[in-house]
Amino acid sequence: MTSCRSGGILVSLGVIGTGRIGSMLATALAVAAPNAALTVYNRTWDKAETLANAFPETIRAVRTLDEAIDRADQIFLCLRPNDLRTVMHEIGNSLRKDQWVISTCSSISLCELETFCNSLVCKLIPSVTQRANAGVALVMFSERWRAHDRSAFVDTLSCIGRIHTIAEEDVRIYSDLTSCAPAFFSHLAFLFQKAACQKGVDMATAQMLIAHMMEGLGALVASEIYNFTTVIERVAVPGGVTEAGLTELMKMDESLFDRVLDATARRQREILDGGQH
Repeated sequence: MTSCRSGGILVSLGVIGTGRIGSMLATALAVAAPNAALTVYNRTWDKAETLANAFPETIRAVRTLDEAIDRADQIFLCLRPNDLRTVMHEIGNSLRKDQWVISTCSSISLCELETFCNSLVCKLIPSVTQRANAGVALVMFSERWRAHDRSAFVDTLSCIGRIHTIAEEDVRIYSDLTSCAPAFFSHLAFLFQKAACQKGVDMATAQMLIAHMMEGLGALVASEIYNFTTVIERVAVPGGVTEAGLTELMKMDESLFDRVLDATARRQREILDGGQH
């Protein structure tokens, strides 16, 4: 079987659950590693089949969970909390010790996941930016993972973006920075786009220019040429037009993002307290 490589070792990948997250991950992996062997399973066959048809050389859809786990060395469980528990009850005894079990569900702990199987278990919080093989995906490893296993995991997944390891208890705030933030900053960018359109720029051109500006800004900061503060210092010349515009932005309530972060944390607690886990 043709597979993608991790540290020179042949591996095969499986995605169980092809909803929003599962479909995005499967697509990102298929684009980044077109020679990989990728198996997908979904309770609704049409969703899995659609992915397989889109990438016939890379993705194979299967009709049973057993076939999905038999074919994969690394298994991505892209499921809602209750569905995740149900699936783990069903497949736990069939999972091999050498398989990686990767859950995208943040609300079920690593300790609980380990009660279902003897495999290496971790949690992955992807971002929509992985669809472009960019951005950051967060990973939380259980204690079973040795250093070389962790390195192999990062090497394998780095094709779809930067992999950043965090402690499990920090998942909420870090998820806001990597997974929620594309929506937050898209909202701000859209407001900027609309304002430019009201001044005569067409929507498509404004979107293209803002998108490439954000790409360039990200490259400047990610490569540590500048940080956010020094970008402002370099661009906002005293008495210039940028400074004039920045003065208006600085009238924005500085507590805005405090409230954003408080809102996501509060909603997470409500979801957990409401039994949606």
